Amino acid sequence: RYSEFENLRKAGIQHADVKGMMYSREDVTARSLANGYSQILGTLFSQEMKPYEVELLLAQVGETPERNELYRISFDG
Repeated sequence: RYSEFENLRKAGIQHADVKGMMYSREDVTARSLANGYSQILGTLFSQEMKPYEVELLLAQVGETPERNELYRISFDG
């Protein structure tokens, strides 16, 4: 059980690392991570019928309080 969540964590780190290296650190946003996690969850947990419940909360602190972003991803397999 733990390995799937560890793989999910590593995938997020790898996504940020690759995108930051290919483009710029500023291109790694909470939105891009949320999209990446959503795709991974949709693929990983729908192909393999696993009864997992996942909830992720991603936050990005903006240059001003108005630019702060918060994303919540829920999956109940």
